[in-house]
Amino acid sequence: MNPCARLCLVCIPLCATASVVRADDVIGCHVGTYRLSNGTLVDISPEDTNTLRWIQLDGETGVLHRTAQGAWTSTSGWTDRADGKVVSFSACTEGRMQFAGVPGQRMVFAVRT
Repeated sequence: MNPCARLCLVCIPLCATASVVRADDVIGCHVGTYRLSNGTLVDISPEDTNTLRWIQLDGETGVLHRTAQGAWTSTSGWTDRADGKVVSFSACTEGRMQFAGVPGQRMVFAVRT
């Protein structure tokens, strides 16, 4: 199965239960799928008011919690156990991120209605 099809199988259930988030919200503007420079795909989705959930194609997942300095720290899976991953996002219009030290760019998908 190609990577995009696998991503859809992983992400569609998450999207079906995700909260409605406006793109101009601080958290909402970071929602999307990012391709990291090492080829890994990471999907970022809204979870609660102040957290984001991330998931990779291999099924690894976690929750991002915003720090007072504006960075994001991750906890493993659905636990409160820190996993050591630190994530940062660029300005919303730039669509870049650093995920555990690896740079990435938000992917743009063609949407047909």
